[in-house]
Amino acid sequence: MPLKPATVISNFWCIQYLAVCLYVLLARPTAVLSADRPFTVHKSIDFIHTNSPAMRMPTDCAVDSDRVVFVADGVNDRILRFAPDGSFLDSIKLPGEHKLSGPVGLGAGAAGWLWIADTGKGRVLGLSPDRSTVRTIPVPADSDNHPANLTDVAETPDGKSLWIVANNHHRLIRVDLES
Repeated sequence: MPLKPATVISNFWCIQYLAVCLYVLLARPTAVLSADRPFTVHKSIDFIHTNSPAMRMPTDCAVDSDRVVFVADGVNDRILRFAPDGSFLDSIKLPGEHKLSGPVGLGAGAAGWLWIADTGKGRVLGLSPDRSTVRTIPVPADSDNHPANLTDVAETPDGKSLWIVANNHHRLIRVDLES
């Protein structure tokens, strides 16, 4: 008795599923996914901030196209900047309505913008390369009126979109930067 086409397809997928399960059990694909050789640290640089107040709760870093390293120092409500050689450059503390409140996530954009997940105020701030322009992207509170607990931000390589992680909302938010 010939098999009906639907039966053939379902049998085919069952066989494929069983083959994958056997492969996972017997071939140990984790070995396939591991690196051929481990990374070795040949030179490390300690990026040390010795000015007062001391760095507290550094949670994220971003590197711009000039290799300047930005570090989110959430407890002190600031962003620290380090030169590529590890020497401290300065700290970014924004005044007035743009004052930071618990920044924990950073992203460096293709056009030189620095994106800051400003957790304490439930928003993302964009800082232009010359620091003359600040762009504010508010993220609404959840249904219980808790402010968004933003933990990270990343710009797409083409600079057209921004991805924001909201921890307490358990979601990933995409923002169109061209609007």
